[in-house]
Amino acid sequence: MQVGTDTGNGGGGGTSASGSAASPSSAPAALPTGANCGLDPTGTVNLCEQISTCPGVDVDQGAFPNCGFRLGAAASLDIECVCGGVLCPIGVPQTCADATELLAGQTSLLVCEQASEGRCISLTAPDAGAASTCDTTCASYCSGAPDCLVLCGC
Repeated sequence: MQVGTDTGNGGGGGTSASGSAASPSSAPAALPTGANCGLDPTGTVNLCEQISTCPGVDVDQGAFPNCGFRLGAAASLDIECVCGGVLCPIGVPQTCADATELLAGQTSLLVCEQASEGRCISLTAPDAGAASTCDTTCASYCSGAPDCLVLCGC
């Protein structure tokens, strides 16, 4: 993974020139930003070692090469690994503590074993003649969870 800093999805603050002040509850939520981000070896997925919404949680590249937080995913915390030409989920934790627990309980080897089970998304362009990119075997494990179905290409 290339090392650098990425501000994530846009950024750039600004101030309004209007005379009324917006209440804090009407202000849009800040999009998470990443640190030490880089494109995976296939050049299709931007993964970050750290994310602003979970300071102190680090995806160690020694233990998890080609893994990290995926910015712009449907879930606010999405940790993925690129395993060859596929994207495999480490998990979609609900809290930063869950993210730490997920990372402590796995290795990239275990995560990448999902590829042989058909639970990862191909990062290569689908064939022009392919009817669907949905992996029905993968989808059968999702219990209808939208984020999981997206990971299955459905």
